Amino acid sequence: MPERETIAGRDACELAEKWGVRPDIMRKVIQAADIYLMQTRSPVWIISGYRTWVEQQRLGRAGRPTAADEKSTHRTCPATGMDISLGSWVDRQKKQYWGSLVQLVGLRWGGGSKVDDHGIPSDWQHIDTGPRVYP
Repeated sequence: MPERETIAGRDACELAEKWGVRPDIMRKVIQAADIYLMQTRSPVWIISGYRTWVEQQRLGRAGRPTAADEKSTHRTCPATGMDISLGSWVDRQKKQYWGSLVQLVGLRWGGGSKVDDHGIPSDWQHIDTGPRVYP
């Protein structure tokens, strides 16, 4: 798996298969990334989709926000969650704009993490379909 890969203008099925993410989610993220690129001239990269248990544990130890294994949307196969990057220097306005686009296409932004005074989730790079639900 590459370290990161641009999203805008890409084939949803190809990216979904490569990153282990549901194709319907990937289509929505590509839609948001296309708009973001057009408006900001900045690309959006996918940096994480499906994760093995070992990858999930390693990222948590490295300080990345991770949910418990039984709750993580990265741990379903295919994954119902993914992480993106907007580059190395991202201001509040770009984060807010990205979040508004994610929500506009019908996805949850931030994975249910705590929100700051500006409405930005602490895990703002995370996108998913909502919490994992068990029967």
